[in-house]
Amino acid sequence: MQKIKLLVFCSFFIIASVNLFGQQNNIYTLLVGLKSIDDSAYAKISKKYSREATSGVELDLYKMNRIGTRFQHKIITLTDKDATKKKVLDTIISIGKKIKPGDTFLFYFSGHGDIVADQNGDELSGFDQVLVAYDQFIVDDEIYLLLKKHFTKTNNLMIVDACHSSSSWKWKTVMMDLKLGLTKETKYLSEQVIENQELLVNNCNWDSLKLVDEPFNLVYMGATEDFNGASGDASGGLLTYWLDRIFTSAIQNNTWNQYSFRRLACELGKILYHNRQYLQYHEIGRTVSTYSIQTPFK
Repeated sequence: MQKIKLLVFCSFFIIASVNLFGQQNNIYTLLVGLKSIDDSAYAKISKKYSREATSGVELDLYKMNRIGTRFQHKIITLTDKDATKKKVLDTIISIGKKIKPGDTFLFYFSGHGDIVADQNGDELSGFDQVLVAYDQFIVDDEIYLLLKKHFTKTNNLMIVDACHSSSSWKWKTVMMDLKLGLTKETKYLSEQVIENQELLVNNCNWDSLKLVDEPFNLVYMGATEDFNGASGDASGGLLTYWLDRIFTSAIQNNTWNQYSFRRLACELGKILYHNRQYLQYHEIGRTVSTYSIQTPFK
């Protein structure tokens, strides 16, 4: 069943981690959804976002909460006025301080996403990717720094069902010292690897997948490319909608344990492609492949 009258919007963002040896530990889940934002705050920087496009955010949160509840996640939910930039980042930091090796951290964002001019020269494209919190942008650089500081001993999953969501986690090292004399090719090597990963995912081909070397492990799913819009309406975001359909069907048929992140990405990618949207799937970190083959969300 296809969705009708899908609107461009930016909606879903996740981070998760799990025990490298397959043992189930605590799963900390942060669900963030913004059906509405402080329009006056964004008007000051000449930004305006469609409320109709995010009218299904509550459904997105419900679906993700249902998945988390089934697998006994420790869930925190932030919506609208409670989902300020400071509150979101502080909550991630709070989880990061108490999470233990082998635990899981799942961060989900449903709302608008955008791109802004790069401020520190770390983006080949010249733009940073941002999540639109209630009052201010959350820049991909900020997400990266929290992953690097607090989540190096966990595996992490980040999914963004949003406009401009190919690299909301920051796909190359930030704060790079330009005095090191790195060449342009070296500086953006991670970006080249990511682009190659996307081509492989489109064909569900994992044999020659190269990983991005970072101090944390991360499986990332984004709803669309960095310069494209994602789709959503009153029934929620397109990525979330189909993720829930696949999950529900697999649970009913007792086949969810046969899924890995890679299989899920393959199925989601094919469905989104037929809806003219292009799933972004990245595997980040030296040992992330031991996580990407595990059953999602467990």
